[in-house]
Amino acid sequence: MRGKKKRTVKSALCCTLAGLIAVSSIAVGSALDGAEENKIEIQTQPVSETEASTDAEEETKAETETEPVAELILGDVTFDKKVNLLDSIAIQKFSLSQMDFSDTQILCGDVDKNLKVNLMDSIMVQKFSLNQLDESSEIGKPINPVQPTEPTEPPTQPTEPPTQPTDPPTQPTEPPTQPTEPPTQPTEPDTVELNKTSLTIGVGEKYTLEKSSPTGSDLSDAVYKSNNPDAVKVDASTGEVTGLKVGAATITVTTHNGATASCTVAVKKAPTTMSLNKTSITLGVGETYDLNSSLGKGEGAYSIIYSSDNSTAASVKAAGGLVTAEKPGTAVITATAYNGVKAACTVTVKAAPTAVYLNKTCIAVPVGGTFDLNSSFKNGEGAYYVTYSVKDSGIATVKAAGGLVTGVKPGVTTVTATAYNGVKVECTIAVATKMNVSSVAASVIVSEPKWASKTLKSFSSGAKLNQISKRGNWYMVEYSGVVGYVYNRTFNNQSNYLTISESTLPVVADDLIFIYGKSLEKLYNYVSNNIIYSSMNCGTSVESMSVYALKYRRGSCYYKSSLYYYLITRAGFEAQRVTDGNIYGRGYSPHNWVIAKTEYGWRHIDPTGVKEMGIRSYLGKTNSRYRGLDSDMEKYLTWGKKVGTDKHYPYQVCK
Repeated sequence: MRGKKKRTVKSALCCTLAGLIAVSSIAVGSALDGAEENKIEIQTQPVSETEASTDAEEETKAETETEPVAELILGDVTFDKKVNLLDSIAIQKFSLSQMDFSDTQILCGDVDKNLKVNLMDSIMVQKFSLNQLDESSEIGKPINPVQPTEPTEPPTQPTEPPTQPTDPPTQPTEPPTQPTEPPTQPTEPDTVELNKTSLTIGVGEKYTLEKSSPTGSDLSDAVYKSNNPDAVKVDASTGEVTGLKVGAATITVTTHNGATASCTVAVKKAPTTMSLNKTSITLGVGETYDLNSSLGKGEGAYSIIYSSDNSTAASVKAAGGLVTAEKPGTAVITATAYNGVKAACTVTVKAAPTAVYLNKTCIAVPVGGTFDLNSSFKNGEGAYYVTYSVKDSGIATVKAAGGLVTGVKPGVTTVTATAYNGVKVECTIAVATKMNVSSVAASVIVSEPKWASKTLKSFSSGAKLNQISKRGNWYMVEYSGVVGYVYNRTFNNQSNYLTISESTLPVVADDLIFIYGKSLEKLYNYVSNNIIYSSMNCGTSVESMSVYALKYRRGSCYYKSSLYYYLITRAGFEAQRVTDGNIYGRGYSPHNWVIAKTEYGWRHIDPTGVKEMGIRSYLGKTNSRYRGLDSDMEKYLTWGKKVGTDKHYPYQVCK
């Protein structure tokens, strides 16, 4: 069917187009087919309408109507008597093998008359429709067929048909591929913007303002204007600003429909001197630093370009001056103004730090006092940025850059110094209420307020310490770079206990309660473990037996129960010293212990802890209850039982 259509259409048109073909010296078979066809018979007489209609009945009515036989227009492949973007799109689709053309459409579509219909024809038709071609173009003009003289022979067919391309024609690189839909027409800009609203330049310096619009695209005819052209000149079409003399001007851009935007331009004297915020700096590999420039008084410049003489060691952003340390070495970074004025900074690059050190690991400062922490690194390592932070700013503050510590209130906190690559180190900050005023009798600083604490540092009797805080008789102090605790009446050896008397017993008891806490268990463990059992008769009072037990670290059940009773009642517990009034152990002396009211009720607590009785630890648990019930104690203490009888009497409260 396809071949028949081509032969029918060509037969109908040959007479009409013969004159045009003869004038153009174009072989019809070569121009219209592009492939092998049977030799065409050229009719010397016009074909009648009846014969044309009869032949066309083999085709669809729509296809017949697209084949005009009268006037043709160059570029009009849609046969609507005008050349527009629809014709351009149709030619483009044909060139990309996306639609078929009749021979007449091929004739009208070959606007550059090179015997081919391709993308270049589409582009030329598009430019014609947008009024972008000059008047010499024949596109849009009629193709008037000329009646030829009767040829004696049909035009000679080419010996070989033109070779069809195996692939679609190569897309031109310029202009870009045309869209399948007509290009969007430029839109009206409701507003216009400039990339700068204010600008400072030097005399003789140039800067080009750039316009844009978020609401429209047609800015081609926007005009720039200066309200003070003596100081600031501007190119009306490009927006290039030039500083002519010291002063100021407002540059306004106006679109064809009246939208405006403006930029204030200040012109200062051309630079004569320039300086950078650093003349030398040491960075670690991977670290960055932003160099900033400054000019002489009254001088100005917008354009300052940075460069490095050794970008292998240190590179720099040309605009802005951001330096990056690349590898160990040295580089000179130079900043150059638009008129050639320069300034330089020497950058030394070292290995990234693997450790950070401070000039102090522990410092004491008074409230309101200061101390400047300084950092350092291993040999061959370095960094510029070390940032300081404090754990508790209510006790002390620290400058993030520099490490200046200021005491706020008494207490202890830590300051952390962190290098740019995350390596850290800490310093203990002890803020003292007063400096060098605490004179204590102790000779050691311990790690925590307990007598068995680890010793941190020793000092001579009467040494002046930096007092941080006080709780009871315990002092938190700083001494020679060490923070810890001292006890103002230290009873950590036998000789100290010799100073205890009944008058000082309440103070000592309070200190022990402070150390061990208000705990039945902890105070029990202290008495049970530190007072060694020693057989002796009952003393005159609870106080006298407690003092003896503390002085000599020994005593019988009377002494141990008395000391425990004294401590827990002073700590606020309800308790009693009791006795069984019967034989205990190998003698006939009664046994003494304590009963106390616990969260489980009243319980027997015996700090003497004779192993044979199996009650050394009163807190041993049976069925989630403390041991020390009456039934537990009766197994070992048969109070009230007289010799030779089975009669029992209850335990008695000691007087």
